[in-house]
Amino acid sequence: MSILKTAFSGLVLMAALIVFGGNKALATPSYCDTVAGNLIQNCGFETGDLTGWTTMPAASGSLFGVSGNPNTGSNALFFGAVDSLADQVLQPFAVTPGHTYMISFAFMTDSATPNLAFVGVFDGTFHLLGGGPDLNIQGWVFPEYFYTATNSFAVLVLGGFDVPGFEWIDDVVVKEASAPEPLTLSLFAAGIAGIGALRRRKSA
Repeated sequence: MSILKTAFSGLVLMAALIVFGGNKALATPSYCDTVAGNLIQNCGFETGDLTGWTTMPAASGSLFGVSGNPNTGSNALFFGAVDSLADQVLQPFAVTPGHTYMISFAFMTDSATPNLAFVGVFDGTFHLLGGGPDLNIQGWVFPEYFYTATNSFAVLVLGGFDVPGFEWIDDVVVKEASAPEPLTLSLFAAGIAGIGALRRRKSA
């Protein structure tokens, strides 16, 4: 837990300093670029760098960037810091207080340990959504998390280290969680009405 506390220090200052980079031409499009309503810029790292993201390098042993080991597209983010201190990348996203947002991405390690990876949201308080130490995930996995906005701003935080090897993140998606479509709601209501009618017939 002390590692995570160290990793999160300075988030308040960084949230105040976050800026967006300029636009660059995309290489091969990533899956996340096709997701309607995705609030994350450069979600598949197809600019070939961390345009749109603010970086917080580890105090020592920092090693992270963009490589050609993608889930989709041409690039992915990698973490490989060697001193058990987490590198972090951050990006603000638009929120409406009280609304819920789905956060998903592709994640993979090379199974080398010790390592650490985490995802969270900073909105004046840091909310750790998932992650942990010594993850052994060979092949891409696709975790999903949900965050309900409690403030007028939010910052996505991704971080990690991998002392002997690397871990990768790709296809980052943050979008407002969908409410049921009107048609779905009407079908649900019709189903309830049908169940009620069946019960009345049985009791008659």
